[in-house]
Amino acid sequence: MAVSIYLLSRSVPAKQIITFSLLKNTQQCFCPSIVTIQHRQRSRKAWSKFPKEDGVTRIEELGQKLNPPPARKQNEDLPNDHGFKIDSSGQIFSSYVPPEKKNLIFTGAGLGQRWESLKASIMSTYAVAMIKRKAKPFKVVEFAKVAQKKFVDVNNALQQENDKTASLKMKDDATLLVIKGLTQQFLNPSRKIYWRFIKEIERPRIVHARITAIYEKENLYAQVTVRMHSKQILAIRDRHNRIIKGDVKNSKNVIDYVVFERHLADKYGKWRICGKLAPSN
Repeated sequence: MAVSIYLLSRSVPAKQIITFSLLKNTQQCFCPSIVTIQHRQRSRKAWSKFPKEDGVTRIEELGQKLNPPPARKQNEDLPNDHGFKIDSSGQIFSSYVPPEKKNLIFTGAGLGQRWESLKASIMSTYAVAMIKRKAKPFKVVEFAKVAQKKFVDVNNALQQENDKTASLKMKDDATLLVIKGLTQQFLNPSRKIYWRFIKEIERPRIVHARITAIYEKENLYAQVTVRMHSKQILAIRDRHNRIIKGDVKNSKNVIDYVVFERHLADKYGKWRICGKLAPSN
């Protein structure tokens, strides 16, 4: 009523008075809700926890706080298998070992031996061809000699308990699972193993090879079985330094079938001992 009296006192036309009153009523009805919506939108944009400028950085910092990296001792040598890099399959693909004595071909056992030998020969031929293609250079005769040297170095390094150089050499020539098993066997406080390599009786040779893809077709692992016939000395002593098995002076002829593995997808991969097979009768 005061507004209308003020407008009439200034001699405003009646049409303008009606228009002004309608605009005033409209503003009273709709403006509060509109202002509230605009205020909410501005507040959300102003108080966003992850703005576009540093959103990724803040998410990374939050992830490091919630999932911190595992703590390790200072100056600790990490093995080759540590972390997300998997360079060992942890298994032996084929346990085939050629028989030392073959039965007559006309017998059932003899036919079975020939059939298994034929299948293993086909698989080995394909595996060696793939290894020569993926891991150059690869020569069958030279690899067998290098494999025997790795086998001797690992066994010698196991007997040097506090030698850091020997420990690093052992990690380069054998997988982590093999090292763990051999360490429990050699460094057992209840017994001490004495091992020496005297000489080779027959030259080492490759008897079997396999290649397998793990998880992906291009993620190839190769395994090669090497036969080693050598003269060795093995003796086991107890905690009182008494010999309970073997002899320190007398050597024996031993046949070993050692399996070597390499990750072919890794161009910097190395051949390492991943297991040992027992010779068949």
